[in-house]
Formats: sequence, C-alpha cells, structure tokens
Amino acid sequence: MILKVSVEIIASLGLQPILEQKVQVLTGHIKSCDRLVAMKIERTAGYILRHFVAFAFVGLLYATTLGAQTTIRWQGEGDQFDSRFENGMEVKMIDAPGLRVTATLIERKRWIPHAFITIENTGDSRVLVDPASWILTNESAKVLKSKEPDKLAESLDSRGRWSAALSALGGAMATKQSTATIRSSDGTTSTATITEPDEAARARGEATGRRTQDTLASAAIYVRESSLRVNTVMPAHYVYGIVWFEDKGYKDVILKMQIGDTIYEFPFTKKKK
Repeated sequence: MILKVSVEIIASLGLQPILEQKVQVLTGHIKSCDRLVAMKIERTAGYILRHFVAFAFVGLLYATTLGAQTTIRWQGEGDQFDSRFENGMEVKMIDAPGLRVTATLIERKRWIPHAFITIENTGDSRVLVDPASWILTNESAKVLKSKEPDKLAESLDSRGRWSAALSALGGAMATKQSTATIRSSDGTTSTATITEPDEAARARGEATGRRTQDTLASAAIYVRESSLRVNTVMPAHYVYGIVWFEDKGYKDVILKMQIGDTIYEFPFTKKKK
C-alpha cells in the first residue's frame, strides 16, 4: 500500500523520469563493482529513495494544504461586502458563499483591544468556529494574539483580590497622632504625642478595596459571559461574542480569522483620542 501511494505521489509530482535515471546510474555502478560494494550501494540507494519519497509526500501535502486555503479581505465595495454604524462603531461584513461574517473593533478606556464577531452559517454544512488562532496584525508584522477568556477572567479576579488585600493592609497600617497635656503630681504640665490606629483610614481602605474588587469581579463575569468560544455552527444558525486580544498598542490593524479553509480579514483604524 505504501509503495503504491509512493509511486502515485512521485508520478503526480513529475519525478518519475528523475528517479528512473538515478536507478540506471546506480545499476551501472552495481554491475561494475564487487558483491560487497554492490550491497552497500543498494542499501544507500534504498535509503535515498525512502527519504526522497518522504520529502515528496510532505511537499505534496503542504502544497495541497496551501492551495486549498482562501483569503477574503474586506474591500468596502462589492456585492459581498457591507459596512454600517451601530452606536458609533463601524460594523463590517463579508458575505462569502456559505458564511456571513461581521466584525467590529471596540475601543474602550481601561479595556484591552477586543472585537465583537457574528458568524452566520448560510450554507448546507456545519462549520467549526475556533477563535484561539485569530489575531490582530499590521503592516509591520506586529501580532496581537487572542486571549483565552477564562484565563483573562481569572486574571481580573486575581487583580481584584490583590487590590482589596493591599488596600486593607494600607488602611490597617494607617495611624493618626494627637497631643495631650499631662499634669504631674507636683503640678507641672507637659505635652505628649499620642500615636494610635486611624480607624477612619482603615475603613476607607477597606471600602476602596471592596469597590475595586467588585469592579474587577464584574469585569471578569462580563468576560466569561460575553466571549466567543469554540462552536460548531449548524446550517441556518449563528453565533456571536467578543474576542479579546493582547494589549501592545496599535494604530492600523487587520483582524484575521481563519474559519475552515478560509481566512477572513477586516482592516480597522484606531480612532484618534
């Protein structure tokens, strides 16, 4: 079976004449040598042939994979492209055969870059959607990878817990000073400085920590509930959600999403602030 497949691969790549020529040369060497040398040449020939076939198979597989991949970039014009504004944000759409994809790049202070994505299956076959490999990139090849939602949410929860602990610790360490007049038994007086815990500062620190923790906990819940995750989208169904990206700064970016054998590209420009 392996030999049959190997022969088919060699024939499909047009390599059969080259191999036949190599075999003829090796055969000539074998006839002109003694038996021991001939055996070594045969082993060497077999080794070269096996590796040649292996490399040919890998090359054919790689070429087949690349050939099957299609890239569709949003152009702004054409029957399969559309753009509209919702709540001040531009929503771009690519209507490809079997799949309708819309994307919006969301910019909010104190939030990492994220995009709201909707994917509608308009074809007859199920489609696997996995945002794990999606990226934001630009012409200088800077890549912002997508972030795993649960890890991002846990990071926010952890920041909230640490913030609350540090705020409480700071409040607990706060002190206040006051002065008091001390009268001795002989009638003389002196002034003393008294240092004591600042209960008001402690209460403020705890309150600040609780507010920060609650804010970050709410953000973590939002991330968990709103994120787009791995989905198998059946015909006539759709999924939507947010995809989060690394925060490394950007200006002009391209959102790249591979779904099946197609890469969908959406260019966006960061708003001036």
